[in-house]
Order: sequence, then structure tokens, then C-alpha cells
Amino acid sequence: MTETRQLAESSRKEILYAKCVSAFFGVTLMVLVGCSSTKEVSQETQTPTRNEVRQHLPQKNRDIAIQHFIDGSLYDLKGDYAKAVLEYQDALRLDQNSAIYYALSKNYSNLGKHYLAAENGKQALRLDPRNVTYREHLAQVYLLAHEIDSARQQYQEILKIDSNHTGALYGLARLYQQGAKPLEAIATYKKLLDQIGPNWDVLIQLAQLHENLQRYGEAAGTYQQMLSIDPGNLELKKRLVEMYLRAGKPDSALTRLDELLDIDQRNSDIEVLVGDIYLQKNESAKALEHYNVALKQDSVGIETRLHIAEGLLGHSQKDSSLVGYVKPMLEAVQKEWPIDWRSYWYLGFVGSSTRNDSFALANFKKVTDLNPRHDDAWYQVGSVYFRMEQHDSAAKALERSVEINPRNINALGALALTYDSMKRYAESDRTYEQALKLDPHSHILLNNYSYSLAERGIELDRALRMATDAVEKEPKNSSYLDTIGWVYFRLGKYKEAKDYIGKAVGLRDAVGENGATLNEHLGDVYFKLDEKEKAMEYWKRALQMNKKNQILKNKIQRGTLE
Repeated sequence: MTETRQLAESSRKEILYAKCVSAFFGVTLMVLVGCSSTKEVSQETQTPTRNEVRQHLPQKNRDIAIQHFIDGSLYDLKGDYAKAVLEYQDALRLDQNSAIYYALSKNYSNLGKHYLAAENGKQALRLDPRNVTYREHLAQVYLLAHEIDSARQQYQEILKIDSNHTGALYGLARLYQQGAKPLEAIATYKKLLDQIGPNWDVLIQLAQLHENLQRYGEAAGTYQQMLSIDPGNLELKKRLVEMYLRAGKPDSALTRLDELLDIDQRNSDIEVLVGDIYLQKNESAKALEHYNVALKQDSVGIETRLHIAEGLLGHSQKDSSLVGYVKPMLEAVQKEWPIDWRSYWYLGFVGSSTRNDSFALANFKKVTDLNPRHDDAWYQVGSVYFRMEQHDSAAKALERSVEINPRNINALGALALTYDSMKRYAESDRTYEQALKLDPHSHILLNNYSYSLAERGIELDRALRMATDAVEKEPKNSSYLDTIGWVYFRLGKYKEAKDYIGKAVGLRDAVGENGATLNEHLGDVYFKLDEKEKAMEYWKRALQMNKKNQILKNKIQRGTLE
């Protein structure tokens, strides 16, 4: 009778042992009563199975192991992980069971001891390698220890066991995403969506990946799927419109915006966005219609007004009439917000685009008053002074720009050009060299520096290399073709000079002062080729374009270069 009671008590403890693990740690009853089929095979002999090992455990040891596990589980529930660890360690000394290793691993993880958590997690998998729960836990341990590759490997192993495991798919996709493997992340997210259907969290990650890859059409399709989950989401609809615009699908964007305007007819943001789309479609009149509707609303502030002004100014190269619309709008902004430098900034560009240098200069200088460390504003001031041939003032403004931002390539190039015009060649060369260290492939810098060297007749081999690089980057730029031709002229290679400068003269932009220089150069080349009639023809053509050129007048009067 006593033996029967002992067997019953032992059986009760084993069942309690199993229930504790199943309830607290998600492992099966089969693991804990020793029914695992896992085997370890050496090179010479096959080791006993877990069942065979446990069958030879003394009953007393098994009972003690069970009791330690139960005590550890209770400490676990109370959050006393250190005491739980001690109990699990005692249990393992008597019974090396995968479930105990797993429980020990979880507690080490809770204590922040990730190395020990990983070691015990691996022991659990050694005994039960197809246990998905163990692998998920070990992946999380590796993530906490910042061992990303090891975590990824665990998710991949899970998917070998269960290719449709959603947790592993999501975890793997996130790791691909964070590990700069966007294409792998996209493929994994798509497989996950095939399993679970439209899911907001997954779709938003997928949309972000498409945006980062500039795959705006795919991003739009993803946002469209999100709208099937939340069809009334206004911000999501706006995002979809933006993706259509970036994907070059303005008509699709307009369709969506018309729907939004039907819902909210007084939404100035939507009106502005519609205006932006019509501007992109080169339909300026329709753009202005929508901009005007937006601007009549009292809620429209400075940011929207400046956004409209910037867009119209950017488009004014295609439609110069837009400048006349922008100027009074910016002046109204300037009057209402007099200490905000941005209205003056855009008015400066209005002046430059209308060739009103004094107006441009006044506004750009105002920007430097309100925002003294705006290096681009100082650059614009210097550029206007240079156009006005006030080189001393240009140099001072450009020097200030470079002082504020020594990496401002535009300011450095303009300053080098200004020094060159002032015949301050040492400073010009030093500034060109400084700029080329920052951007050795800048075709503007290469061209201008090359021309400066050619004009002085020095370092002509280097000048030719720089001019060649510039022409390779901009093969239809008349100034660049003239420069390389002029370098050949200085090298005494007049046939090559004629070929390049002749091409330059034939281009559309060979007009005005630029055209005068090109035609004069071509005349000089023909003179060296002993074709004096052609030389005189091009010199006279150049004089028609620039009647103030006294040197050119002297050439024509004498009939010689000298």
C-alpha cells in the first residue's frame, strides 16, 4: 500500500512538473515526461535517448528535480529571477531537460545576462532542435545582445521548420530592413502579407522601404492597400497623392485630390497641392486659380505663401509672366512679417530674374542683415556685385561667405573668378585649388580654372586635361567648347582650336557677350591659319555683339592680332 502511494505521489509530481512548464513557458507535456525523440549520435556509437537516460535516473533524483523546477517557476512568477535561476540550476544537476534549459535561459535574459541566456538557449535547442518556441526566444536573446546575424539565423531556421511562421517572417523582415537589405525585407514582408492578409503595421514598413528606394509607384500601391483598412484616413490620402506626384503620375494625384475637395471644399492645403500639380503639368493658369483660392483664406500663413512663391519662381524660367505674380505676393509677406528673412531672399531672386540688379542686391543684403551667417546670401550679394563689375565689393562679400562656410563650392568658385578678374592670380589659383580639393570633378571649376591658365599661357598641359574633363561632362556647352579650343590655340594647335571653337559658335547660346567672345576667338584662330578674310568676318560679327570692345576694334582697324 505504501509503495502504491509513493508511485501515485511520484506521478502527481511529474504531472505538476509538466503543467508548470506548459503554463509558464509554453512547452509541451511530452518534453517534460521524457518523450522527446531527439538523439545524439557520435562517430562510433549511438548515445542513449532522453527516455533511456531518464529511465535510469533514480526516482528520488527525479522528484527533487521536479521540486526545484516548481520552486523556480514560482520565483519566476514573482519576478525574483535570481532565485529562480538557482532553482533551475539545481534542477539541471539532476535532470538535464530542454525545458529547464529554456526556463533558465529566459531568466538569465530577464537579468540582462545575455551571454548566459544564449548558452542555455542553445543547450535547449541541442536537446530539442525543432522547437520553434525555443528558437524564437533565442532570436530575441541575440537581438538584446546586438548579435544581429545570429538572430537572423534563428528566424531562418524557424522558417525551415515552418515556412509560414508569421512571427519569424516579421522578425526576419525587420532585421533585413534594419540591416540595409531592403529588397530582402520587401520580399519577406510580401510573403508575410500573403499569410495574414492586409496588415497596417506590415504595410507601413513596406511603404517606407519603397519610398527609401524611390519606388514611388510601389509605395502608392502600398498606401492604396492601407486605405482599404482605413478608407477615411485623410493624411493617408494626402500621402498617396504625394507618391503619385513623385512617381510622375499627376493625373492619378488629381483624381484623388478632387475626391478630397468634394469632402472638404475649404481645405487650403489641398488647393495648394492641386496648384502644385497643375504647375508640374505646365498649366500655370490653372495653378494660379487654385493658389488664389487658398490665399484668400485667412488661415493661410507665411509657410504656405512662401511655398507658393518658391514654386512659381522655380517655374518662371518656363513662364516668365509668373514673376509678376510672385513679386507683389512676396512684398505683402514682407510687410506682414518684416523680420523674416525668407521673403527678402525670394525677392532677391525676383530681381535677378528680371535683371534688376539693384533690387536684387538690396534684398539679398537685407537677408545678410537679418541672418548674418547665411553664407548663400553673402554669395548672392557677391554674385550681383560681380555682375555690376564692382569687383572689390564682390570679393568682400564672397570672402565673407567662404569664412562662414569654407565648403561652399559656389562661393569659392565665384571668389576665384573674381580674383582672376582683378588680376589677383595667386589668390585666384589658391582658391581654385581649395575648391577642387572639395569637388575635383566640378565641370564649372575645371572649365574656369582652365580658361584662366590658358589666358595667362601657363600650365597649358594641365589646362588641357581640365578642359577635356569639363567638355566630357558638358559636351554641348559653348563656353566649355570655347575654353578647350582656346587652350589648343595657346598650344599652337590651330586646327583643333578651330574645330572646338567652331562648334561653340554654332550653338544656340552663342549670343550676347558670350557670343562676342566666341566669334572673336574664332577670328583669332582663322588669322593664325592665315585665313585673314574669315578672321575679319568673325571679328566684325563679334563687334556687332559687343560694340564696347576696344581691343576688338583695334584688331579690325589694323587687320592683325597685335
